[in-house]
Amino acid sequence: MIADNICQGIKNGYTRRIVSTRLGIHESTLRTWLKAGKSPDAHPLMKKFVHDFETAYDEATTGLVDCVRFHAQDDWRAAAWLLERTRDDFRKAPRMEREVKDKLDELSVYKAEAEVRLTEAKVLALQKTVLDPKDILPVLNAVLEPPKEDL
Repeated sequence: MIADNICQGIKNGYTRRIVSTRLGIHESTLRTWLKAGKSPDAHPLMKKFVHDFETAYDEATTGLVDCVRFHAQDDWRAAAWLLERTRDDFRKAPRMEREVKDKLDELSVYKAEAEVRLTEAKVLALQKTVLDPKDILPVLNAVLEPPKEDL
């Protein structure tokens, strides 16, 4: 069963992306299943899947931390590595929340679309036989207007 294979992969320490790819499903599908299983009205099998997934993740995390702690006895860098990734006070750089990353992606797309509109406006202005400053200003202003849809 695919749910068992997913949980086994997670328990073995693989990431969601690697497990999804190996099993031939998209990572977003896995996220959708996990989100659906957390819904109060979710099917009991979906709830069990989420429980098993979270248990596998916790077991993998415990195993990996134990491994790092074991190696930290001989090499301080293993302990430093663990601290950097689990304690905010020791983190080298703050992690971005997924929502922030998604918003940055949206803004990047918006910027690219604006650049395309600007290029189109420049081409339109250059294609005119007579370039009158009065004609160019409305075209450039139209390029600067944000799209009508919400970001």
